[in-house]
Amino acid sequence: LQHLGLTRCDLTDVSLTMISKLRHLRYIDLCCSEGFTDVGLSNIAELSQLRHLDLNWCKGITDVGLRSLNRLAQLRHLDLTGCSITGSCLGSFPTLTDLNLSSCQNLSDEGLGTLSSVSHLQHLVLSSCKNITCCTLSDILILTHLDLGHCRSVTDAGLWRISKLQQLQHLDLSSCVSITDAGLESLSFLSQLEHLNLGQCESITDAGLASLSALFQLRHLRLYGCKQITDAGIMGMALRQLQHLDVRRCNVTGSCLTSFPNVIELNLSFCEGVSDAALTSLLTLPHLQRLDLNGCNQITD
Repeated sequence: LQHLGLTRCDLTDVSLTMISKLRHLRYIDLCCSEGFTDVGLSNIAELSQLRHLDLNWCKGITDVGLRSLNRLAQLRHLDLTGCSITGSCLGSFPTLTDLNLSSCQNLSDEGLGTLSSVSHLQHLVLSSCKNITCCTLSDILILTHLDLGHCRSVTDAGLWRISKLQQLQHLDLSSCVSITDAGLESLSFLSQLEHLNLGQCESITDAGLASLSALFQLRHLRLYGCKQITDAGIMGMALRQLQHLDVRRCNVTGSCLTSFPNVIELNLSFCEGVSDAALTSLLTLPHLQRLDLNGCNQITD
């Protein structure tokens, strides 16, 4: 047996002792199993071929239990969503390429700092971690995907540190409400960035968007709910290579969007300024395949 899924099963420490006998396991999903503790988890260290371990919302485990797994030399994917860890043991997993720490409410910047020794890490999810500022992330040099959605303690200072991650291709900053235009200036150094989510970053203005014009690889941009963004800011980006643009609930009319000739997907839902004239011009975009205009009440027959 190589793959074992036990999501929402009533597992105990005894259960994990039994699982540890399945020495060929490469994938285990123990999601939402709250009945086992660090003691039981330590048995998983016997599975020397394990590559994928899902422990999300397993609330009985702590840093102590995780540290006991540092013998898993083949481990590549680790999901700790919602677990009660500080992150102090994360440096014990140097082979990881994919790590999910979303909703780990005890996670600290100090804990994240230990990831500097995880030299193969490419994907990191930190969404809804309320205490982190990201001021210790700049040493994860090959990171390509970073999700910080709903991390409300992330500030412009944190973005300056993130700007050192020169391999980043995907960055989610949605609902990072402390970010301002100054932070966007730091993002202009991320020359490999292809996907950027700034949805619900309500302090961002047209002036900040001008910094994004340096992102020549950017293909996907989400600005939904940024109510200070207007047509002037969208045009000022001058990102002709954009293919996917989401400006739901922004203060735009749509008249600026013909300057994006390569756009494939466009969401203007609940942009109250969109009119029939703007719609007519949008339909001239040669590559447009999907257009969302829900709640645009100025559009008529």
